[in-house]
Amino acid sequence: MDFFGDGYPVEYVPIVAAERAGRSHTKIVKDGLRFLLIFFKLSTLYSPLKIFLPIAVSFLAKVLAIAT
Repeated sequence: MDFFGDGYPVEYVPIVAAERAGRSHTKIVKDGLRFLLIFFKLSTLYSPLKIFLPIAVSFLAKVLAIAT
């Protein structure tokens, strides 16, 4: 993600992998929450204003709506 953010070129190289045997051990709720937490941490690390500015503006709008 850091390379993308800094504008460096990233090349994708195709690989050959064996077909997977067995069933997935992914749990939708447990792993989904873990993914969202990791996504939130990365978002706040690389561009915190994209997360916190809309929240702050919405709170400000609510306060101004109540005050008037």
